[in-house]
Amino acid sequence: MQCSGIHRSLGVHISKVQSTTLDRWLLEQVAFIQSMGNEKSNSYRETELPPNYDRVGIENFIRAKYEEKRWIARDGKPKSPTRG
Repeated sequence: MQCSGIHRSLGVHISKVQSTTLDRWLLEQVAFIQSMGNEKSNSYRETELPPNYDRVGIENFIRAKYEEKRWIARDGKPKSPTRG
């Protein structure tokens, strides 16, 4: 819940939060989420993230990731998602 509150504070022009149970989803939204997923999205938004980055300041991390786009690949090409 803490992260969703932070995402909501960014504004819908940057990050839109929807509930999986309380909101209605358009078929296009469901298809996008299914095609993207967290792993693929993070591989794009965190391409340049240092491996030992401390995420303790979660609000600062989320703002840097979505508002500043701090770790998006300079060449626009995300790393392949890693399987853990």
